[in-house]
Amino acid sequence: RVERTTGADLVIPLAIEAAKERLPTYLFGTQQDILSGSTSVLLKHAGTALAIVGSSSPKRDFDPEGAEADAAMDDISASGARLCFVALGAPKQEIFAARAVARGVPAGFVCIGAGLDFIVGAQVRAPAIMQKFGFEWLWRLANDPVRLTRRYTRCAVVLAEIIVFHPLKQQ
Repeated sequence: RVERTTGADLVIPLAIEAAKERLPTYLFGTQQDILSGSTSVLLKHAGTALAIVGSSSPKRDFDPEGAEADAAMDDISASGARLCFVALGAPKQEIFAARAVARGVPAGFVCIGAGLDFIVGAQVRAPAIMQKFGFEWLWRLANDPVRLTRRYTRCAVVLAEIIVFHPLKQQ
């Protein structure tokens, strides 16, 4: 049986496991104040064995394929991190993580969207019933339409390309 698990649901459990396994951890994305607050929350849950070896907050117009992304990958690699939480939102975080892996950055990348924002209380998660049925995106869109409408529209176009148009082209 396959169960849906969001990146936001993985942050604290993975931090606890990273502490147990002594995996140096890096936080990338979101805003600097949220990164600082997240560090405190993660240490509270995972204990002092969790080694957060770095964090950085890219500019709002961050290009996951640009020079700033390459520099961030170099920083993550140089930090000695073996686990990196990427909190950029879709699809930037997935593009960034895939490029980092392709470049040989020796860390596991976990795309967590607003996971760090949630654990510090900067954003409120959707009610459990919306999460259960996969409508958390609708909750977030309703709460931040200006920022998310464009992003979700782009994702819908990509999804339509994958599900509808690509199979039609193959026929």
